[in-house]
Order: sequence, then C-alpha cells, then structure tokens
Amino acid sequence: MNDKLRNFVVTGATASSGKHLCKTIAENPANKLVMVSRSHNNELESLQNKKIKYFSGVDLVNFDREKGLVSDIDKHFRSPFGLVHMAGDFWEHKPFHEVEPKQALNLMTSQYGTLYTVIYSLLDTMIKKGGGKILTLGDNSTYMNLPNMAAFTASKAAVEHLIKCIANEYMKDNITANVLTVSSLKTEQNRFTKPNGDFENYISLDNLSKEIIKTLEYGSNITGSVIRAVNYSPTYNEKGALARI
Repeated sequence: MNDKLRNFVVTGATASSGKHLCKTIAENPANKLVMVSRSHNNELESLQNKKIKYFSGVDLVNFDREKGLVSDIDKHFRSPFGLVHMAGDFWEHKPFHEVEPKQALNLMTSQYGTLYTVIYSLLDTMIKKGGGKILTLGDNSTYMNLPNMAAFTASKAAVEHLIKCIANEYMKDNITANVLTVSSLKTEQNRFTKPNGDFENYISLDNLSKEIIKTLEYGSNITGSVIRAVNYSPTYNEKGALARI
C-alpha cells in the first residue's frame, strides 16, 4: 500500500474538528474525499465536486444499514483509503454522581458505538481495495484518569482498545489502526466550558488537521498505537486538573 494516501473518508464531518479536516483535505486537488454526517452543513456541501462527495442525514450508530452509501464509497475509490472517525458527543466535566446512567450509555454509544459500526461496515471495502488506514481521536484522560470525567474516560478507553484489537486482527490485510490522543482543542465550545483554561495554548484545528494527515502517512509498521498530540501549557503541565478547569 502506498503510504501517501490520496483517498479519505471522514465520518462525523460536521464536528468542528471534522469540518476543518475536510476543508484541509479538499485543498489538495489530488485528494478524493467522502464526508459523512448526521446533520447537514452548507460549508461541506459547497466542497462537493467529482472528487469530493458529501452524505448527510446518516445515523452512524446504524451505519451498517447504509448499504447504498457503502457501495458509493466502494465505487468512489480505486485504491486504499484512510478512514478518520471524528464523531462523538462533546463532554463537560461533571462529577460521577451527576451523570445519570442513561447519559453515560448514550456517551458510550456516540463514542464507541459509532466507531465500531463504521469500521464494521467498511472493513470489507478496505480489504477489497488492498488495505487502508483507520484513525480516530482519543483523549488524555484515559492515561491520566482525570476527575469529573469517568463516563467520558470509559468511552474513550473503549475506543482505544477497539482500535488496538482491529490493528492486530487485520494487520494481515494491510490495514493499520491508530488513535491520535489530544488535549483540549482551541474551539469556542472549549472556551465556554473551560473559562479558566489556558485557551491560547490549546491545539488549534489547523494544527490538528495537519497532524491527522501526517499520522495517516505513517508506514504500515505503525499500528495499534496511541499517539499523543499536545502543546506545552503552563497550566496543563504545572497544575492539577481541577485547578486548571
């Protein structure tokens, strides 16, 4: 498989990070792209051309029912493609006893459930194309066990271990699977929910998109890995979690 990918599928494309990634991929006329989202976005729709397709109104939890869409993805690419999964509910820091079980289960579905179903639905197509690269976003809470993030951390831990299992099981099919673990992103949503955070040193969406594309260009020996992306921050590196949020 050529490590210089030119084919991409982005699921969860209307997330702030997903939308920015799609725009970055679309800037290179050599790239082919399929964007998939539940809600509709006019900016993503405007990117469409012969090489860039956009499908909205797609429930990723039931992606296995989208036989027509999977067929369209199959037809759109003649060679291996990278799958970048950006879906998952945004999280606010809350103590464990304030998160009802239903909310925690919904969070698990949005993070782990959508990823599982998307990979399950596209694996045969990846194998048919000669392989592929799977990448999703993780969170530093999985190795720091941060307070007030139990439900979110558990869902992201499930994501990480699913990716590691996929990497081991499908290495023989020339498929790699990795997690890019990030700290806080420089979005207005994070500015609002973390008013005391070191916003200026959060990772910008531009940098995140570039790191995602670079990670997808790693060789086939890099698989089953949790790769950390972080900026130095005086508060992040020198204060405890509760103090900085």
